[in-house]
Amino acid sequence: MNKHLSPHQWLRHWLIRTRWRRWLLPAVCAIPYAASMLWLVSRNQFWIAQILLTPLLMVLILGLLSLWLANKEFRG
Repeated sequence: MNKHLSPHQWLRHWLIRTRWRRWLLPAVCAIPYAASMLWLVSRNQFWIAQILLTPLLMVLILGLLSLWLANKEFRG
């Protein structure tokens, strides 16, 4: 922490720099999703948990593919 900033100023500076409004709602919405996944795994319902993880896997694959293609196209 910067010694010239009070704790209140440091917290406010950190919240502005992290753009908390952009990630707060998705993080709050992910809590029940993660809790339901843990509950399903604790009940040995792995197949349902795998089905619920499929959209996340597809987003990950699509994101990595997009980054790879952008790297190939704009390599210079």
